Amino acid sequence: MAGKDKKVKHVIILDDAKDEDELSDEELDEPVRVRRKTDTGPSLDDDEDDDEESALTEGLTAGKKKKRMNRRIAIRLLFLLVSLIILGAVVIFAMTGVGNDYRTPVAVYEEYLNKDGYSSEDLAAAYGNGLAERGLRKLRKKLRQNQAYMDDLYSSMDESHAVYEDNRARYGDDFKYRVTINIAEPLSASQCNSYTADFAGLMNDIGRSWLAGTGDAKVTSALFDLTSSLEDARVTRGYRLYCTESVTGTSKDGPVNEAFPIEITVVKIKGRWIMWDGIYDIFRMAY
Repeated sequence: MAGKDKKVKHVIILDDAKDEDELSDEELDEPVRVRRKTDTGPSLDDDEDDDEESALTEGLTAGKKKKRMNRRIAIRLLFLLVSLIILGAVVIFAMTGVGNDYRTPVAVYEEYLNKDGYSSEDLAAAYGNGLAERGLRKLRKKLRQNQAYMDDLYSSMDESHAVYEDNRARYGDDFKYRVTINIAEPLSASQCNSYTADFAGLMNDIGRSWLAGTGDAKVTSALFDLTSSLEDARVTRGYRLYCTESVTGTSKDGPVNEAFPIEITVVKIKGRWIMWDGIYDIFRMAY
């Protein structure tokens, strides 16, 4: 068949980007045209791809939600932990007396200068500042069954009310006492030892007070427990405070503003700061 022309059929692939009008005559010579579809619409494979993509998206979304949830839980746990730490610090603060310094008794003294109708028990607890608190509470509970003690308790309330009313009459209903510490002079070691000896003598006197001779076994036992808990007490530190006590108000004659100097001695016994000048008030019930 040599020398004989053979007709070759060309297969021309037409892209959407190239129309038939743009082809040459040779390119169109008896072609078997096959148009390539560049955008044939959705197919089964496309559906599968969409499903996979959707599953992937849902997985990522679920992962993000889980991370956010874990983050929220972590923040809440951290907040709870911090709250517990703060609560623990507050409990330790209350139990150890951290922050209970030599100024505390002065603040209590100032508070009661402005208070009305308090009892000797109230004053003892405030001035005591936690010193022998359990022993005094036990003794107080037993003494409340004694009529003489109760009479004295009611009398102390009348006394404090009378002082309050006297202040109102002199300085007006809006009277206000303030105590300002100007100089804090530390007590020497020998002075602390002297106060320790005085405190031991006080405990000895309480142990031989009229309460010891009441014949009430429960009262006697409570009194013994109180003095025993303080038999080794020592004054470890102290200050002589030079203060200014002032009072303001509005009397019938006009505004009131008076001030005068006072001295207060504060000591630290068994870790508690107390006003030595109020030592009798602390143990008044035991005399």
